[in-house]
Amino acid sequence: MGAQPSRPYKSPQDAGTPVSDTSSSTAEWDFIIVGGGSAGCVLASRLSERADFKVLLLEAGASGSAQLLARVPGGGPGLFRTQHEWNLYTVPQKHGDNRECYWPRGKMLGGCSSINAQIYHYGAPQDFSQWGDDWTAPGAEQWTYENFGPYFRKYEKFTPSAAYALDDMSHRNAKGRIETGFNSRHGSFGKAFVKACGEVGIPTTKDLNTLHGSLGATNLMTYVGTNGERSTSETGYLTPDVLARKNLMVVTHAHVTKILISTGADGEKRATGVEFADRRGKVALFRATARKEVILSAGAVHSPQILMLSGVGPAKHLSEHGIPVVHDLPGVGQYLKDHPWVGVYYQMRSDSIEFLKKDTGALNLTKALGALIYWQMTKKGPMSTNGAESAAFIRSDDPVLFPKEKYPSSIEDSTSGPGAPDLELITSPVCVSQHRKGMKMPGTILVTLLRPTSSGTITLASNDPYAAPVIDPNYLATQHDVDVLVRGLRITFAIAKAKSLAPEINFGETSKDFDHRMEELSDEELEKIVRARAETLFHPTSTVRMAPLAKGGCVDYYLRVYGIPNLRVVDDSILPEIVSGHTAGPAFALGEKAGDLIKDAYPAPVPAAAPVSEST
Repeated sequence: MGAQPSRPYKSPQDAGTPVSDTSSSTAEWDFIIVGGGSAGCVLASRLSERADFKVLLLEAGASGSAQLLARVPGGGPGLFRTQHEWNLYTVPQKHGDNRECYWPRGKMLGGCSSINAQIYHYGAPQDFSQWGDDWTAPGAEQWTYENFGPYFRKYEKFTPSAAYALDDMSHRNAKGRIETGFNSRHGSFGKAFVKACGEVGIPTTKDLNTLHGSLGATNLMTYVGTNGERSTSETGYLTPDVLARKNLMVVTHAHVTKILISTGADGEKRATGVEFADRRGKVALFRATARKEVILSAGAVHSPQILMLSGVGPAKHLSEHGIPVVHDLPGVGQYLKDHPWVGVYYQMRSDSIEFLKKDTGALNLTKALGALIYWQMTKKGPMSTNGAESAAFIRSDDPVLFPKEKYPSSIEDSTSGPGAPDLELITSPVCVSQHRKGMKMPGTILVTLLRPTSSGTITLASNDPYAAPVIDPNYLATQHDVDVLVRGLRITFAIAKAKSLAPEINFGETSKDFDHRMEELSDEELEKIVRARAETLFHPTSTVRMAPLAKGGCVDYYLRVYGIPNLRVVDDSILPEIVSGHTAGPAFALGEKAGDLIKDAYPAPVPAAAPVSEST
């Protein structure tokens, strides 16, 4: 496969005026979008459809599509701890054995859609019934699933599969920008897992993205295209025809350091522009002006960080770091939610592709390079995996799976409704762990908590715009979260021993690397394992929540920051509550929705009528 065609991305000096330039002339745009991630690329594409809008998109990293490993479905983890992601870590987790957790976040166009597991699933329809805390507030009704749901279908370009034919195609769209379907690898481990789920009482389904909800087990749809490559917000929305628009400039290597905010004579605060740096070589700082709006799409970690660096956030915290308070907004950086998971490790008899991982030795490196060459030639083979090939979404209070006589204690229902899950079990044909190495033929079932009651924070380490923020997800702070994960472990043991899956696993292997006898442990012992193993599924949300101001909200139902009406936030940081699914879909849909919201706020100019000829 040849190199990707070059794209006309610009450098920071093409978009801004040097801060050192004291002249009154500053580069001007109608809209400045900060962050070219999962939502930002979508929004830039949609806003620039209007020829009367002049749009600037600023991305701190490079092009994602220019990186081979960002195109290969199984290549995302190969970009971890490189210049193409932010290399972030949490603080030691006091409820998780005092461990620091690695938090990969994409630093390139496409953002996390360029490095994630590409799972096409966005939560249960009932999740969105919680997005309107006050349904009488202006704009709240547009976030019901009936009104917001169509935006999931709008971005989707689904291709049917003969091997996984759907019974009902009415929920799928074939004309969107992000490719979806069954175009990635589905190995024997994942397929057997789905059958085993049916044997223990979990319904099997072909499509989890419908009005009927997301409970059940399935071979996963992914954001992998018919060309065998990862489909991202960059590849789907920054296409050559979009980049040819004269009213759109996409700038890479532009690290935004602050939003410029002024206060008018009437006391109203307005975002007037941004400052951004090119950190390649000698740091150069630039400024650009926004005539209409500044839009933050930097994600649940960096959007609150940029707001606080700009003087918008909890006043006391800003003052502690010597940042002048522009607008006291206590909710910024609060209510951080994420999906923690606990791995259960089995030795596979055949369906393990552990050799793909870059830290498993020279022989495996040779095999991995062979798999990469095979993928380049055929778009198939081990490298066509998304790393998460099947999944089951269940409830921890399901009486079939957890009968009262065996599970007498009640657990608080944190779901959005009876049709929504609080657990996801995901299969992977590798060892998914930041800490385990040298395992022979491993496979993993990731027991994932979808509706945690614990919440954390994003705060500043300093007023240095280049310093990483302080990330504290506060995992497992509530007993609820631990108890739900322990139940998830229990049902995982049952699935592994079911008729269809048991033959895939070498239960005779006695190495302590594997969890072949973990079901013999007590709940108290399993709790210790939960606290020792919990890691992130890379789904942070809710740090700039869309909610009433009095309830810790930061943006209104039009995504406008309270107190600064022309500053919006469009990314997963605005989620009022974390969805019971994967967060790329909500980000894509938010980009689509925000495009319509903003276009509606600035009606297109009416062409002037042709002059009427005077009669003679």
